Parts: sequence; structure tokens; C-alpha cells
Amino acid sequence: MKDPMEITRLTTDEPKNNTETMLNYAYCKDRRAYLRYGNGQENIDLCEYTAEQAKEKGCSPTPEDILEGDSCVECDCELAILYTVAVQAAELRGRLKRYEDAGITLEDLENKPLTIDELKEMSGKPYWHVNLQGIGNRWAILAKHIASNPQDYHYGEYWLAYRREVKS
Repeated sequence: MKDPMEITRLTTDEPKNNTETMLNYAYCKDRRAYLRYGNGQENIDLCEYTAEQAKEKGCSPTPEDILEGDSCVECDCELAILYTVAVQAAELRGRLKRYEDAGITLEDLENKPLTIDELKEMSGKPYWHVNLQGIGNRWAILAKHIASNPQDYHYGEYWLAYRREVKS
């Protein structure tokens, strides 16, 4: 049975079906946005594709003009809208891919107080310290002697530790 806290991977560099292709249609490489398919070509630069499509509509931007934002993105024609959406999709896919590559799970995103077992693995690492008396919340490095026996230092009674800052 699948772990409910596991995130199904959405990004791939080699789509194997229509769904994977759609979810990875626009992507970033070498700080440029590309489309998997366009004008009968595979892996076409988005600025080149947009410039070719613009010429068919009577516009004359170069791929460099589009990259610099000097044309096409300033009007609200359907091509400018599609270009903007493709850039957005490529950027968001790139960010999601970094999270997926790092193996981040839903549990990692929840930012619950660390358990005693998790604290024991945090020796020498930063954590967000919450003082349950209401003062002194801060970033700290967990000392080895505290990590080995957090309950001896009233963990859960006087203080809690989190992976990320807790916003008030």
C-alpha cells in the first residue's frame, strides 16, 4: 500500500505517456524555457517558437526581443498569453522538480514539533526553538547532550523544536 505521506512525482525529463508529457511540456534548461514539441520539432526554445508563431500573425519579434521582454509580452493577444503561461509552467515545473529531487515529503512540509526520536538525530543541526512560556523563540543549534536525552531537558513541557520557523 502506498504511503499517504509520499508525494507522487510529477516531473520527469523523459515523459512516457500523454499525462507525463502534458505535465512536463514546458521546462527550463540553461536558464531558457523550452517546449517538448512545437512546429514539428522536439525540445524547441520557447522564444524561437513564439517568434515563428508571431511572424505567421504579422508581427516581427526576434527570439532575443522576446527573451528581453521587448515585444510579444506587452500585448494581450493569444500568443502573448500562451507565451506567459508557458514561462510560468516552465518556472513552476523547475521549482517542483527541485523539491522532488530533494525527496521532500508531505510530512516534511507540515512542520510539526519534532519527536524525541527525530530530536536524537538532530545533534549539531539548526532547529526552531519554541519556548512554551511564550518568550525567546529563536533559531538554535541542538547541543549533543540535549539531543541524546531531550526529555531530561523537559522537551514538550517547557520547549518544542521545529524544522522551520513557526509563524505566530
